[in-house]
Amino acid sequence: MTLGPLIKKKATPRPLNTSANRCAYCGKGQADSYQISTPLGIAACMKHAEFAKWDCKAYMHKKGQARLNDCIHYPGIHSFINALQVLSNGFSDGETGGWHLMRERCPFFLKVDNAWTIPIYNSSLSITKRFDIQMFNDESVIGPILYDVPLEFPHYVIYTLNLLNWGIYSDYARITDSL
Repeated sequence: MTLGPLIKKKATPRPLNTSANRCAYCGKGQADSYQISTPLGIAACMKHAEFAKWDCKAYMHKKGQARLNDCIHYPGIHSFINALQVLSNGFSDGETGGWHLMRERCPFFLKVDNAWTIPIYNSSLSITKRFDIQMFNDESVIGPILYDVPLEFPHYVIYTLNLLNWGIYSDYARITDSL
C-alpha cells in the first residue's frame, strides 16, 4: 500500500481541542482526528490517515498504553476481559468487593510505576481507579472469585501481562524510531 509522498516523517500526538484542524503531516485543512484518548491524538487528512494511526500506536507503546480494541483479538486477553465482565458482583481489590471493569476507558491498559493496570469502578463507593493486573495472582483477590472464573484464568493473567510487556505496539515504535 502506498500512501503518497510524505511531507513530514512523523507526528507526535497532542491535545486536539487546542490545535487547528490541519493535517499534522502536510498542513492541509479539514483533517480527521485519530485519538489515543480524549482529547489526545493526531489530526491527519485522508492521504495521511494511516501515518496518524501508526504514530499514535508508536506513541502509546512508548508511554506504556494500549487500547482495548487493539488488544481484544488476542485470545488470552479476550478471555481475561470476558472472565472479569461476567462477574455480576464484581471482584475484590484485596480490601473491598464490588469492583467492575470500565471497558470504555481509553487507554484501557496503562503502565503505572512499572505495573500494567486496568480501569475499574465501584458504584457503591462512587470510586474509579486503576488496578494492577498482577494482583489477580494475590489470594485476597482471586480467592473470592475462584469458582466464578474459568479454571484457566491464572493463565489468562500471565498471557495478558506477557503480551503487554512484550508490547502490543512494539513494531510501530521500532519502525517509527528508525525514521
